[in-house]
Amino acid sequence: MSSEDDEDTAQLLDGNESDGFHEGPPLTSKERKAWYLYDFASNVVPIIGVQFGQILLEAAALEKAGFPATCPNLIVNQTFISEIFQSNSTASCLVDGSCRAFYTSVCRNISAIPCSSLECSSLVPVAFGNPQDVLSDCLDASGEESVVPRVEMGSIAMDPAAYASATVSFATFLQVLVLLSIGAWADHGGQRHAGLIIATIVGVLTLGGMLFTPVSLWTGTFFFIVFNLAYNTARVFYNGALVLMTRASPEYKNHPTFVTMERVTSTMSARGFASAFMGGVISVVLAVGLQIALLSTKSCSSIASYAWILFMAAVWWAIFGTIALVYLPPRPGPPMPQGVNGIVYSWKMVVQTLKKIRQVPQTALYLFLWFIYADGFASIINPAALMAQTEIDWGCFDKSIAVGVMMILALGTAGASNYVVDRLAERNKWTDKSIVIWSLGLFVVLSLYCLIGFFTDSFGFKKGWEVFMLAFFCGIGLGPVQSSSRSLFGTLIPPGLETEFYSFFAVTDGGSTWIGPLVFAGLVQGFGTGRGIFVFSTVSCLVGIIGLHFVDVEKGRRQCREFHVNFQNNQETSMHQLQLMEDNNMKDE
Repeated sequence: MSSEDDEDTAQLLDGNESDGFHEGPPLTSKERKAWYLYDFASNVVPIIGVQFGQILLEAAALEKAGFPATCPNLIVNQTFISEIFQSNSTASCLVDGSCRAFYTSVCRNISAIPCSSLECSSLVPVAFGNPQDVLSDCLDASGEESVVPRVEMGSIAMDPAAYASATVSFATFLQVLVLLSIGAWADHGGQRHAGLIIATIVGVLTLGGMLFTPVSLWTGTFFFIVFNLAYNTARVFYNGALVLMTRASPEYKNHPTFVTMERVTSTMSARGFASAFMGGVISVVLAVGLQIALLSTKSCSSIASYAWILFMAAVWWAIFGTIALVYLPPRPGPPMPQGVNGIVYSWKMVVQTLKKIRQVPQTALYLFLWFIYADGFASIINPAALMAQTEIDWGCFDKSIAVGVMMILALGTAGASNYVVDRLAERNKWTDKSIVIWSLGLFVVLSLYCLIGFFTDSFGFKKGWEVFMLAFFCGIGLGPVQSSSRSLFGTLIPPGLETEFYSFFAVTDGGSTWIGPLVFAGLVQGFGTGRGIFVFSTVSCLVGIIGLHFVDVEKGRRQCREFHVNFQNNQETSMHQLQLMEDNNMKDE
């Protein structure tokens, strides 16, 4: 960047009140740490709340469907048997080269079936008639499932996994509506800080609320939707403070250029994500330990154990989130226009924001690409947790523990990768754009590997060890792609419109991430497997890689500078015209 550009930038972004921009008090080390701490606190929601929450919904949907009491269905996953056939079961059929019947009174050919002693010991003896008659009622001649559990939704009968994924999709769609209703409103007055506090309180209460209510499919669905909405609302207020803190930092004050802004924003974003992933790893370790302890008592059902885990996550968010909020000072924006409803104002500003985004074409292009590729990498990670419940052969490894280990691997790797890539980027002058492209390339390779499972049963996201491998490599790309995407967008926002634009950043993310779960639900409902979701993730990430080559970051920054000048000039002109009108009215009187 030339020295003239630096001087122009300093004049445009010096943070004085003459240009209508309010940055707040100088950034302190304590505030930085508090900002990182809130990431540490709130990351339990997508990691534990959403992941274990959707597993709880799947388990509750199975229970609602009457499974396994309705029929001793064919179970491919051996470790799944010990969890679902704890009561009301008569027989099950395990495929391992041939169909072998498990009897609740007597287990036959134990030596020929791996881990059979474990399954047999967990079955409850129940008096029943001829086992073959029972099996024939449930299995067709080929030995495949004839009776599949379904949740009745009026005239629609849904697969339990499809129901859980569809709920995630619906919650995300509602999130889009909420974010559009608060984005512009939060840029005024003290709403940003107050909104963060309120969203945190609502999220904590609903995340932990399932423990104190009768856990059912409907209560679980309600709490899941509300705490997901609260978390994503909090993230808008939280992310909106990033650019304000950057402009209030000593580094930027001493050298107010876009280069400095990108470096400070990128560093803070990376450290925030590193803190988030660290919190995620620790909380998942605690969650897995809690689940093992609860299930070992034999008096706690799997659904109840999930409710306890969500309560633990709520306590985590409440404790560390409160500490962070105490040390995060308000950074208020200009006052709201008098007599204007905040929500109505936000929706009016949505139209205005779309017009503003059109005036910064590079920012608009990046938002469109984020809309596409954010759903791409999310469609690898989230469906994998549901597929791990039903489509993966874990062998003798306990499935509940395995899913926890998968999350620990993904989060631990993501945190470490984020830290390492941040250091390498600073040393080698890597840009946020290049980091995003390379991360998306890794996700494409992983998606293609999972698609191999269509053609063979030997590998291609079929076995438990492959889940661990996928989690490890997903983590390598997950930390850098999220951190660099957030910081890259932060450098493409016109000054004074941080929360408004970040709400669109969250909307484009949320607006797309309801598509992936909906596609997954449709695949499971229609074909009995969600593996086709990896076609969706491959295409989405490839579109992101190709499209990012057309994003000119330097040009985008110039567009933001020009927009800022024009926007302030238009405001001054409008104020001057209003003043003239008032003066004329006074003269007429």
